[in-house]
Amino acid sequence: MSTANSDKTKKIAIIFGSPNNQGNTAKLLDLFLSFCPNDTQAKLLCAYDLTINPCFGCDYCKTNGVCCQKKDSFAEIEQAVRESDIFIIATPIYFLGFPAPLKQIFDRFQAYFYHPPFKEKKRRKAVLLTTSGSNDELGPKQMENSLRYLLDTINASLVDVVSVKNTDHSFMGNPAVCQKAANKLFSDE
Repeated sequence: MSTANSDKTKKIAIIFGSPNNQGNTAKLLDLFLSFCPNDTQAKLLCAYDLTINPCFGCDYCKTNGVCCQKKDSFAEIEQAVRESDIFIIATPIYFLGFPAPLKQIFDRFQAYFYHPPFKEKKRRKAVLLTTSGSNDELGPKQMENSLRYLLDTINASLVDVVSVKNTDHSFMGNPAVCQKAANKLFSDE
């Protein structure tokens, strides 16, 4: 991945939802990134490293278009969302859903639901990478459905989901599946 910037350089926001930066989710993300173009500029946002306050449901954002909270790390998320062409969400599955720090980030997207600031931008793309200890299909499906709705608030579409299951036994990431998803993410269609 390059840090150089040109008109063709794609900017990616990687939202990483695992507390373990050397675990199965990190392995899946590394495998996926190996199929991304070299001139890609990436911003890694680790949910567990950021201080994100939960949504309080106060509806301040409904009236004002911005969140009432100013004293946390959400500005870093907002900047990456505004500047990125592509999104990668890499996360383990906890009880069929997103880990709490990642869910807190997503809950703060409520202001975008009320006041969509990205409608003038070309529709952007995203991919979801999940890992789970079980072989259950329900977790990735539930996360996919939730993420589609959330991505719509930032004018982005989920183009693929890559799930690695049974990680309690071993990590078996499929390079062909990752390459296919990366091709969808970076295609101009």
